[in-house]
Amino acid sequence: MKKIIFVIAMLSLLNASARACSCQFTPLAQRISEADEIFFATLQRAEIKPGDYPEKWSYIEGTFQSRSVLKGTVSTKEVVLSTGTGNSGCNVPMFVSAKYIVFKTKDQQSIETCSGSSVIEDFQEDEIAAKIRSEIKRQRAKSEKR
Repeated sequence: MKKIIFVIAMLSLLNASARACSCQFTPLAQRISEADEIFFATLQRAEIKPGDYPEKWSYIEGTFQSRSVLKGTVSTKEVVLSTGTGNSGCNVPMFVSAKYIVFKTKDQQSIETCSGSSVIEDFQEDEIAAKIRSEIKRQRAKSEKR
């Protein structure tokens, strides 16, 4: 009996599929220079939007309230961004009332971990802001020397 349970457990592990985000490690300095906008935001609403499989997968659309802009100009207080569903790939999980650091380019309408966006805790905000402001200052000084 023990052998049968062991075989069933092993077969189920072999059949289990796992997906992981495949973006490369990117230094913070590079993420900052590639982003047009970097800001802290709180997720106000999140809604699953159906996809038209196989052309488009379902996704989560979230309405964020921007709070503190570290780089660029966020044109509105409310920013609508999307991410994929599930906990695989490079999706950023969306939790209503959670705080986020968002790195995005001008035309980007989604967030993903590869860009640097993520959920943060209250105690992390000051340290993250200090590191980003310091790096932006360093990059500006470097570009002014040229």
